[in-house]
Amino acid sequence: MIKKDINNKRKLIRDQEGLNLLATSIKQTRENMKLTQEDLAHNANISVSQVSRIENGTINPTVSTIFHIARAMKIPVSDLFKFTLGPLEQS
Repeated sequence: MIKKDINNKRKLIRDQEGLNLLATSIKQTRENMKLTQEDLAHNANISVSQVSRIENGTINPTVSTIFHIARAMKIPVSDLFKFTLGPLEQS
């Protein structure tokens, strides 16, 4: 999502809390399934380094990447989002 700052410039929004919760969910699900990062990367057709960065919350994966990950693990995509976000902080 993009919002405008006081100078009317568009600014990218990064929700680090959400990314960290998603990262933890993906990693825990993968480990519970006894999959390595290499297994997940191969099955999802993404790189191992991308799996690592997603699981560490350092990149913001696209929705399509999340779909690939869910399909690779043969789970509903909703299973990766079973967490609760805190309130939105206004800046």
